Amino acid sequence: MNFKDVTESLGILNTLNRVKNMENVSSKLPMAVAMMFAIGFASSPVLAAKCIYDLNRSSGQIGSAEVEVDGLDLKIEIKGAFPETMYTVWIDFRNRGTLMTPSDYPNDALPRGVAPAFGTTDGTTNGIELDLNAIVTNNKGDGKLSRKLDYAILEVGSSPVVSADLGIQNYIDSSGNQKVARIGGHWLRRFNEDGTQKVDGDGFPVLPRSTPQGITIVRHPDFVSHGHTPGVGGVDHFSAFSGDFPNDCLPSTVVTAAATLDLGDDKKTKWELTNNGNRDVFITRVEVSWPAEHQKVKKFKLEGDFAKDVNDTASPTAVPDNKAFENDANKRKLKKGTTKKLEIEFDKGFKGHTQSDYTITVEFDNGQTLVFP
Repeated sequence: MNFKDVTESLGILNTLNRVKNMENVSSKLPMAVAMMFAIGFASSPVLAAKCIYDLNRSSGQIGSAEVEVDGLDLKIEIKGAFPETMYTVWIDFRNRGTLMTPSDYPNDALPRGVAPAFGTTDGTTNGIELDLNAIVTNNKGDGKLSRKLDYAILEVGSSPVVSADLGIQNYIDSSGNQKVARIGGHWLRRFNEDGTQKVDGDGFPVLPRSTPQGITIVRHPDFVSHGHTPGVGGVDHFSAFSGDFPNDCLPSTVVTAAATLDLGDDKKTKWELTNNGNRDVFITRVEVSWPAEHQKVKKFKLEGDFAKDVNDTASPTAVPDNKAFENDANKRKLKKGTTKKLEIEFDKGFKGHTQSDYTITVEFDNGQTLVFP
């Protein structure tokens, strides 16, 4: 029996035809996603270093796989693998050496610790059509994937995660035992007390994020993908290639802070912050403990006044907890390669204030948190 006979008997030939029909559409998707990114996320440009490395081949697999990450661009090239076979590409949050997920991985995210390698605005068909993280090899076992993401996977705390809540369906295996299959899934969200979704300043859902550790590629002998999960239960369908990012690709600490505060103005506390990274970062939260002699907190400033008329009279004070941020996110932006002072202005001067009178915590959109002292 030749390959055509096998594929016809399994109904796979139709899927191969779908792949060919989708080529023109999928080739245009990266540009469409890039345009969405430019419109919806223009206030937070993301850049990352270029990284190229080879994945390790799993037991029983053939061929090789190379990964290239360049900013928002992800490219995968498979050579000499199983011919005319479907593979899916996954951003892996589980370190292959320790088998642990990073400390910023949410407890209510998918326990396996993977997410599909496509953008947050890309849809999924759960196998009814090809999901956008799929590669189909040719008759030589070669295949490629090229995706424009709306997050930089080589940045700390950058990548969205999948919710642990997946669609569940029971089935009976060949031995007559009942098993549970999981399929579908969605990006993990955050909700308000009234059940509405939390959204950011641009109106997009707030997606909890974590720090990727590498890339995993899964083989699908049934030629059907699984949406936001790579297989049944907590395991990959058929692991094909995997590998953590090389050390020289991993991001270093992006933001650093001065060891002391600037207390030259008795009505202000200033803390010097430096962005050593290759992308802009945004303050997402500030909390300050302060002496009662100041009477109340008036405002917070970085690039501009990002929280005004706070008028909080009890320490500690936190924004946006006690007072919402101003609409212009650029006012709390720390540009790449620059140093700025975070200024906290009070209502009354306190000439006797000292370093020990203040405690400051600053959180950034790259997942970092800085604390003084």
